[in-house]
Amino acid sequence: MESPADSAPSKRDENPDFQQRLRLLIEETYTIAGSRRVVLLGHSLGSLYSLAFLHAQSDDWKQKYIKAFLSVSGPLGGSVKALKLEVSGDNFGILIRSPLSFREVQRSLPSTAFLMPDPRLWPPSEPIIITPKLNYSAHDYQKLFSDINFPQGYALLQNTKPFVDGFMGPTGLDEVYCIHGSKVSTTYQLVYPEPSFFHKGFPDEYPTLITGDGDGTVHLRSLQLCRFWPGAKYIVLEGAEHLQIVGDERFLKLVHEIAGVQQSHV
Repeated sequence: MESPADSAPSKRDENPDFQQRLRLLIEETYTIAGSRRVVLLGHSLGSLYSLAFLHAQSDDWKQKYIKAFLSVSGPLGGSVKALKLEVSGDNFGILIRSPLSFREVQRSLPSTAFLMPDPRLWPPSEPIIITPKLNYSAHDYQKLFSDINFPQGYALLQNTKPFVDGFMGPTGLDEVYCIHGSKVSTTYQLVYPEPSFFHKGFPDEYPTLITGDGDGTVHLRSLQLCRFWPGAKYIVLEGAEHLQIVGDERFLKLVHEIAGVQQSHV
């Protein structure tokens, strides 16, 4: 059973029926399966949705209905990619369209602000956005949104952050798994050029991307946050990309093993 991923909104007062519907689905699945407990799998943003759901349930309910929780590719401490969407937009590989043409829509999504890098993981001394005049760390968001003339972004950030805390793992579960990919080039910093005849400069210019270790979307330090949850089993699938991990044979084998079912080879 999988919770929704990146397309889901993150605002605390959106999807008000989600938790109740998921709870009913789990209970129905448990009954249909002959009182077999459910494996709850949350991929990407779905990991955070699942975590919020589990925090809202009693330990007795979780013990009865949940066999295991799998946090897969969870951006538990945010992602630099979300910050890029806020500042300059992203065309997601659609070459005939400028990233700026998508920026307004991407800024309107609560999940974009919600997934910005967590200041607890990115220190003030580590700039994420580098410009000719000023650098910005995860501790400079209010000034950043003011400087890019989008103060509403900071309001969205403040409104969405209380939704769930990726530092706080679930309780009352027998099995918790922290699973993600690694060794895939992932954006760590955004570097903007000086404005010129050919360059608009910050923020209306697509930045140079400085990369490091991660799953192609989420920074390693954010992905591995769940390894510190109490009792979590930590599994890294080297080379597994953020989205493609769900079709990775290693991952599918692992899910079948955890669920206690045989993998079909048809």
